Amino acid sequence: MEEFTPEKDFRGIRAAADPAGSRTQQNAARSEMAIACVAWDRLSRIFVLEVWSEQTTTTGFTDKVLEIQERWRPGAFGLERASQQSHLEEHLLLEARRRNIFLPLVPVEHGNQSKYFRVESILQPVHAEGRLIIGDHMYELKEALGETRHGHVPDVVDALAMAVSLVPAWSTPEVTDMTLDESAQLRHFYHLRGTRPARVAERIAQIEERRAWLVKKAESLRFR
Repeated sequence: MEEFTPEKDFRGIRAAADPAGSRTQQNAARSEMAIACVAWDRLSRIFVLEVWSEQTTTTGFTDKVLEIQERWRPGAFGLERASQQSHLEEHLLLEARRRNIFLPLVPVEHGNQSKYFRVESILQPVHAEGRLIIGDHMYELKEALGETRHGHVPDVVDALAMAVSLVPAWSTPEVTDMTLDESAQLRHFYHLRGTRPARVAERIAQIEERRAWLVKKAESLRFR
């Protein structure tokens, strides 16, 4: 498996949270909760940026969700939706608004799917293809993935599967023709969509700014 390095040119970031049995009361009993954050590059490799799992209260869970949102700025933050957690989404959004943090929350519904089925259908294929890149320092995550092979699915692995499921299948149309440079591909892609030239130049500048921010952020954190 390829070594994780901070110089990767990420094309996007997604995060997901498994709040388990959390409630919105400040004095809620502690529950096991988990969050995972991933990024992908133009070769469709998925890099695990951060994982977190802990027995904590809803207040602690909220703090961690907003901390990860601020640190990585994922384009979507999945939240497992269940009947006993009907008010959690509203609670997170209200708290994010109070702290002036943009939180692109996306409710995730699993229906009757089991955790094991989700891991086998979403995470396992990516891992088997060698596209799931996990840093050598993530010992606990690797151990949790090992437990999954024996039928037990830790919450952090389920959160990781959710995050991976949010990575768009058609995420980089601008790099389908590798004989063109990326700027030309972007311009061609937006031309096909009928986008005005001024808007194309603006969008490319935004993408380059975002890309530079991601590299700078990765360098500063050094993936400790």
